[in-house]
Amino acid sequence: MTVQSGAAHQSEILKVIISESGVTLTLVAPDVIPTATPSPTGTLAPIGTSTPVIEDPPVVPPVNFGDWFVSLLGLMGVCSSAFWYGYRSRNMNQGLLLALPALVSGLMGTTTMP
Repeated sequence: MTVQSGAAHQSEILKVIISESGVTLTLVAPDVIPTATPSPTGTLAPIGTSTPVIEDPPVVPPVNFGDWFVSLLGLMGVCSSAFWYGYRSRNMNQGLLLALPALVSGLMGTTTMP
């Protein structure tokens, strides 16, 4: 009977002899096969590294008053349209319920002037 497995990190060979008188288990000394150690072929030349170039961060142009004013006019147009739709479809409360959240969230986004 022969049993085989994958590569073992530490293994021992056992010999099992089964006869009519009983079972005998003996440990067999393994044949040691030395492996060749590869010798170095030479020294590696250092790889040249370049000096990192530090770039300036991109300059963000400032927001002018004209840009801010145009965004407020657009916000007023959106809020007026939302109010008009709510007022025409139901009543003034519905118009305010649609226009005021749009106004507050729009103002929160446009008041980030430096």
